[in-house]
Amino acid sequence: MIRGTTGVGHPSPTLLVLSASVGAGHTRAAEAIQETARLLFPGLGVDHRDTLDFVDPAFRAFYQKSYLTLVNRMPEAWGYFYSLSDRKRGKSRFVRLSQLLDRLEHRSLAAFVRRARPAAIVCTHFLPMNMLLSGARARPIPIWTVLTDFDAHYFWINPKATGYFVGNDEVRWQLHRKGIPLDRIRVTGIPVHPVFLTVGKARSVRDGKTVLVLSGGLGVGEIEAIVKTLLQMPEPFTLVTIAGKNAPLLRGLEKLIPDAPRPLRVFGFVTNMQEHLAAANVVVTKAGGLTTNECLVTGTPMVIFAPIPGQEERNCDYLLEHGAALKAKDLATLEYKVAQILSDQALYDRLRDSALRLASPHAARQILEVICGAPPSPA
Repeated sequence: MIRGTTGVGHPSPTLLVLSASVGAGHTRAAEAIQETARLLFPGLGVDHRDTLDFVDPAFRAFYQKSYLTLVNRMPEAWGYFYSLSDRKRGKSRFVRLSQLLDRLEHRSLAAFVRRARPAAIVCTHFLPMNMLLSGARARPIPIWTVLTDFDAHYFWINPKATGYFVGNDEVRWQLHRKGIPLDRIRVTGIPVHPVFLTVGKARSVRDGKTVLVLSGGLGVGEIEAIVKTLLQMPEPFTLVTIAGKNAPLLRGLEKLIPDAPRPLRVFGFVTNMQEHLAAANVVVTKAGGLTTNECLVTGTPMVIFAPIPGQEERNCDYLLEHGAALKAKDLATLEYKVAQILSDQALYDRLRDSALRLASPHAARQILEVICGAPPSPA
């Protein structure tokens, strides 16, 4: 466990949190841990870094753009790659290629870690974990890993890691069957930022109805088609859409506002997602790990539309299995499912209550207590 602080004026963090800006969820999980650490351990030095800042620019561009291109234009190809690469480590050519790239790209990150001298490292993406452990025979610095989906792909498996934090018992068992001892896997839930813990949900959908359409931090998915479909529904509600960092999507949605037959509010990337969830009766979304967890913690009913094959489909399966979401297979079904929730208080209550039962609002705190020990008592 971490003890002490870095000292006044000392630039080195006691706790280093490493994410990777491939999708927004890994970054949000890291920010959740960083902010929770700031609140619970005010004397603890915490530094959050994007691993892709330490790699060759060409590698960074390939790593980010190849993923976005696949999930936007060829999602079935991404699903095929995800399934094909999720095989026993050492047998999959994709895993071996990833290991080679990790070894080639790890030097700058490893040099930063040597200079920073953190007491512990927490990774919210498998890339920094595998890069730092690619050439290591021992673990001079504890390296912990936080899985950000309800699934355990082989890319996350590294026997040299100090330990893992996962979303549920099923993922713990998946990790174990892929080679990680059970005593090194803790079920904490997926961390969400502490601002979401203050959001309370209304008990009724009868007044002030709002439907929120989310596209993830990078603005992925058939958002314009979804919005145009929901605009034509006869039910009265306000439609709110968040386009993330997708500027062309934002411009296209803004053009719909003047002729919209219902109130339509459009936003780009936002930093107050908790306020939007607090106001929403229904969220239409893919099934990203962090987005769905924020909905669980706030008790917001979800309609999942077009989850990305691979990790998001597996997240979707978990939510449907536990009654915390509905799934729409096409735009016509989306209309029907949204109308169902808005008109049926009992259904709304079941979805909200199931979401709250699945939620792990204090996951970040539990993670930090394992790494840092119990937080100091208030003065």
